[in-house]
Amino acid sequence: MIHKKVNFTNDGRVYMNTYFLDYYKQKYYKKGKWQPEKRPVFLILPGGGYGFQSDREAEPIAMAFNARGLHCAVLYYSVLEYSSMPNPLEDVSKAIWYLRKHAEEFHINPNAVIVGGFSAGGNLSSIIGTQWDTPGLAEKLNIPRRGNRPDALMLAYAPTELIYEPENTYGTDTSAYGNPEEPRGILLAEKSDALNTAKRVNRDTPPAFIWQTSQDQIISPHNALAYADACYRNHVECELHVFQYGLHGTALANDVTDYKAEKDINVETWVPMFMNWIRKQFHY
Repeated sequence: MIHKKVNFTNDGRVYMNTYFLDYYKQKYYKKGKWQPEKRPVFLILPGGGYGFQSDREAEPIAMAFNARGLHCAVLYYSVLEYSSMPNPLEDVSKAIWYLRKHAEEFHINPNAVIVGGFSAGGNLSSIIGTQWDTPGLAEKLNIPRRGNRPDALMLAYAPTELIYEPENTYGTDTSAYGNPEEPRGILLAEKSDALNTAKRVNRDTPPAFIWQTSQDQIISPHNALAYADACYRNHVECELHVFQYGLHGTALANDVTDYKAEKDINVETWVPMFMNWIRKQFHY
């Protein structure tokens, strides 16, 4: 395991922890190849309403997908008073470019950079997926064109319609994060249209794996439906799962992240389903 901390700000406020699988020099074993020369990498964005970042949606996710053969990394992006746009968008852009720039060193497939997040992290995943080509962004960060574009997205109970509009079909508003006394960073600091990502999907948006529970009382499942609908209308590949049962923030939905949760509600099956989707998407 190659585990290192990569700082993206001088004060160490924004950083990425890597969970890269080792590449062993013995390339063959008995009847053939037993490890790929390069693996996809899954960049994980924890949730927390842009006010904090959930530990349950960080390293445990990386461990689960390491066990399935993916390189992983967890990005601790800008929150609280630093969370106004474009800070989070720049953070994830830097992380994606770091993974591509160091692909040879860490045996990463530079054409299989997957960005996935939970709740607010899912919102940020959808922001980079729909706004990676924001005019001037790549130039400001000294990133080559398309160097910060994800190759795929994973959106887990992600808000994609954060601005209330009376005519909004899905009826989501900025009160989505529960206790109004809790700090929620960007959701309270500004009502940026950049957060309204379902409206920003276009033909150059990466394919997406989206999952949600219909019992979620914090992020309405209509968010997932809206984003998936936008994908279908723009001919973007998309897979959507809305589980009948399960509350917000279940993460892996097993005893690692949701102890004593109901085990007969199918939510934990998102992990192997997402892995199957990755294998199909990248012929891995």
